[in-house]
Amino acid sequence: MAEEEVCEASPGAHRHSLLPCRGESSGESHLPPAGRLRPADRVSPALPRRDSLEEAVRRVRSGSNDRLGVAITFDDGYADNCWAIEYLRYFGIPASFFISIGHVRDGNHFEHDRSAGFMEAAPMRATECRELADEGFLIGSHGLYHEDFGQLDAESCERVLRESRRLIDETIGRAPEHFAFPIGQRQENITPTSFELAQKYYRYVYSAYGGYNFPRSGRTHFLRTGHPLNVLELAMIMDGYTGLRNVLIGNAWGIKTDMVPPYWVPARTLMRSE
Repeated sequence: MAEEEVCEASPGAHRHSLLPCRGESSGESHLPPAGRLRPADRVSPALPRRDSLEEAVRRVRSGSNDRLGVAITFDDGYADNCWAIEYLRYFGIPASFFISIGHVRDGNHFEHDRSAGFMEAAPMRATECRELADEGFLIGSHGLYHEDFGQLDAESCERVLRESRRLIDETIGRAPEHFAFPIGQRQENITPTSFELAQKYYRYVYSAYGGYNFPRSGRTHFLRTGHPLNVLELAMIMDGYTGLRNVLIGNAWGIKTDMVPPYWVPARTLMRSE
């Protein structure tokens, strides 16, 4: 997630595993493995400043901001995320990790990996998660077992949100304040009930359908977008085609997407309320 004053801001980028083979076959988000980092993968100093998630949230919630910024997050909690910190240290880039703590605690592979026969993508261990937290990386919740909150009833939603917070607290010694919806798409994976419950258990809530985060005092919901494939695509997102830019600044199809919750609100309802 990231942000900027007045009419410009910047998106948050999220990744999953670092293994490239799964990304090539399924469209998931990955980094190249150690030893294969290409010059094009390096983040240029000319691009927006990389902020920690805490700093980005602080600036958005302040209600004012004077520069572009990007915060990078990793989702799910794969074991190979642990050596991503070598990249991050080398480039001086802060990052946060949203983990599915059930997989971290019991070591079972993610269902979406098992069903695809992709058994190389193991979850990180609880000790590795604790080490990341001790290194100063933010650990947030991504549910217990990467649940689709669009398919859960209210009781199940509350159980997952409550227990994932408790287990992360047990694992790293502090309760998380940040929660990112797995998959995180509007309407399909986030319901009004699950969104309200997430805000009950976590101070900050993140979706993943993309967009800019404009400064707004007291804001608690933040938009994220999937990572760009290269620096050129990132540049296009930051200052690209007019149509894409209008979508990203929260004015897609006349709906101010930055101002509505991450579940579908019909355009006619929004127009009546204005």
